[in-house]
Amino acid sequence: MPYRIKTMGKPPDVIVVVGVGGTGAFVADGLCRLTREFEEIPILLIDPDRVEERNLIRQAFYPSDLGKFKARVVAERLAALYGRRVGFSVTSFTTDIIREFHSHLEGVNESFGQLYPSGKYVGWDLIIGCTDNPGARDDLAHSVQFPSWWIDAGNGDNSGQVFIGNADKIFLAGSFIKGDGDTPGEVIRLPLPTLVEPGLLAAVPEPILDLNCAEAVEQNVQSPVINQFMSALVLEFVRRLIAGKLTWLSAYIDMDIGSLRTIDISPTQVAKLMSIPEKRLWDKPLSGLSYRTIPAQDFVAGTWQLHPGEMVGVANEENEEEEENNA
Repeated sequence: MPYRIKTMGKPPDVIVVVGVGGTGAFVADGLCRLTREFEEIPILLIDPDRVEERNLIRQAFYPSDLGKFKARVVAERLAALYGRRVGFSVTSFTTDIIREFHSHLEGVNESFGQLYPSGKYVGWDLIIGCTDNPGARDDLAHSVQFPSWWIDAGNGDNSGQVFIGNADKIFLAGSFIKGDGDTPGEVIRLPLPTLVEPGLLAAVPEPILDLNCAEAVEQNVQSPVINQFMSALVLEFVRRLIAGKLTWLSAYIDMDIGSLRTIDISPTQVAKLMSIPEKRLWDKPLSGLSYRTIPAQDFVAGTWQLHPGEMVGVANEENEEEEENNA
């Protein structure tokens, strides 16, 4: 029987999308729809790249977007379409960006960011990696900790994969909770995607053919719809995770043969992947290593200005009207 991921009995406090190019922009749009029933979970988009002409085939951009920052373009578009605020950063991913976003949200919403009486932060974040940059993935691997979760999506020309995890190998002790009768078992920690597939940290090889995106599509080297397929798979992971029904450790799609293959979560599977005794996954976790605790002072109210001189902000449906009034 597969095990389902146990969250903290509540939706994530924040959803962060790292990389809003091919797959990420489609994911961000889908998230705005999924989170409506959860009082619009705050969304933060992170991407330092600008829109180039070669992005116009597979990615959700238009000629009028050329030269603009991808994160800002997508955030402003979604804010206008859905009448909601969408955070964005045009810097590379760091944990500090998420901390500052939390601080911003505390400043505009008094109910955001519950604390234990001891002053420790309660809640979890969902980080969705849609980048093929090994450096960014390495930063994610060093940033995501229990009880937050990292969903990583990556693809080639006609295939792709999605992983979910939140813990280094040394934190996996006591991760599984046995079920009772008809009640399925649960898991609170899974190995980081970069542990399940170390190749995610390898440099992306240069294409053999010197083709731009349009030429690659025309010559059947690259599917023009692979990113839509990947975004749908990511969003299904998110939907199931928030609903408390996610039983997948990973999923693989191959458009050439028309297949979707999922790997169920089980202690046997995790033990095999990590080369550790299965018994260890039932043992009590090491003292002091099982929970992410963040001092309350890290979440003080403040303005969202992460790096002076760099464009960071929150897009909302009022931006356009404000710009006209300031002109």
